[in-house]
Amino acid sequence: MMYFIKNSKAQVMLGHLEIDGFAMYKGYVANSGLPKKLFNRYEIVCSGHYHHKSSKDNIHYLGAPYEITWNDYDDPRGFHVFDTETRELEFIRNKYRLFEKIYYDDSGNVDYKKLDTSYYKNKIIKLIVEEKTNLSNFEDFVDRLYKSDLIDLTILEDLSEYSMRYAEDTQEDLEVGNTSTFLNEYVDSMPDDNVKKDERTKVKKLLQVIYDEALNIDD
Repeated sequence: MMYFIKNSKAQVMLGHLEIDGFAMYKGYVANSGLPKKLFNRYEIVCSGHYHHKSSKDNIHYLGAPYEITWNDYDDPRGFHVFDTETRELEFIRNKYRLFEKIYYDDSGNVDYKKLDTSYYKNKIIKLIVEEKTNLSNFEDFVDRLYKSDLIDLTILEDLSEYSMRYAEDTQEDLEVGNTSTFLNEYVDSMPDDNVKKDERTKVKKLLQVIYDEALNIDD
């Protein structure tokens, strides 16, 4: 493959490539793969493989056409139209979303009795409870969500673990990220004498694969 990439007379390359320095998912950058400079001779390079849509110079990762796992949440998905004459690449955004988050706080101005839950039909939902002052109203809202033909509903409402963890140090900032970020930070925090750089990268990839598989396991 390396010989073909270096010696091909083509001006455009389409592939399923793993190129160093591009984001696999939003917030997770691959630190291994083919060197970017290898593709300098091409006018345009379009690749699949990574779910996150991104571009650097002549290289374009097209991203996934639709959401597949929670890592795809709130990250634009769609498809592209490539004009072979002008070399223009047009992105057509997919307006349909599979994953949605609802932040529940009945201490504010939102009337959850009037909230239209039909929007969540055929979606995978995380209901994140920030403030719940009326249990009856909350249960009614959850019941209406279930009746809206959801694919799945996960309710997250116990944040006591985080409260206890940071209660003793009010000066410390609490930074919340996604699971992939936490996994990468954990691997990065391991002493250098225990894990070599290339092994660290392999561990990150393995954890990402395991995490993706866990997200798609049916109950």
